[in-house]
Amino acid sequence: MAFLIQENRRKKQIDKQKLIIEKDALKLEKIVKDKTFLIHEINHRVKNNLAVILSLIEIQGQENNKTTEELIKQLHNRVNTIAIGHHLFSYDMETTKKSFVNVEEYAKNIFETKRSITTKKYNYKIEASNIELIVDIALPFGLVLNELITNSIKHAKPSKNKDLELQLNLVAKDKTIEVIYKDNGNFFPENDKPEAMGIYIIKGMLNQISGTYNRKQSTFFITIPYAKTS
Repeated sequence: MAFLIQENRRKKQIDKQKLIIEKDALKLEKIVKDKTFLIHEINHRVKNNLAVILSLIEIQGQENNKTTEELIKQLHNRVNTIAIGHHLFSYDMETTKKSFVNVEEYAKNIFETKRSITTKKYNYKIEASNIELIVDIALPFGLVLNELITNSIKHAKPSKNKDLELQLNLVAKDKTIEVIYKDNGNFFPENDKPEAMGIYIIKGMLNQISGTYNRKQSTFFITIPYAKTS
């Protein structure tokens, strides 16, 4: 009888150890799966963003009316916009979904970076309602915003003795985001011509993410797909 009791205890202990080993094995399998996903995602991002950078270099090379120094500064600013987005990446390893970028934080970084490299004073306001963008959408959007701010700095002329005011509003609607960007300039040139580099990049980036835009004076109305609200 004592032997049977001892045998039952030993069997329960073995079963308990097997259960622990099985759980640990499942955890290790998930870790390997998540790491594989992460590596795949990083490789995908690097490939996509190198392609974007190469496109920017090619576009930049077509601007014959600017000095080499100007071209390098503009290219540096555009590539830095991509780098800012990378820095803000957030991977959800629990669900192995694609990575997201908080759009308000991303936009703030872009506004602040532009402010640090220009002598023109401006204030800005962002309303984004805790919106996050999938990174494949966020980076092209960041480049669009970079061009919009550049255009405002170059061309917007506020009323006398007033600082330049920039405003960015994003509202999530179903599977799209409605974006309004505007400044307080009284004059904004009609530079939607193909040769206008900023507009060319805006159109190209929005086309890449199936976005659209239209403009009324100094206000841009943009629609971009896919949003995640926190």
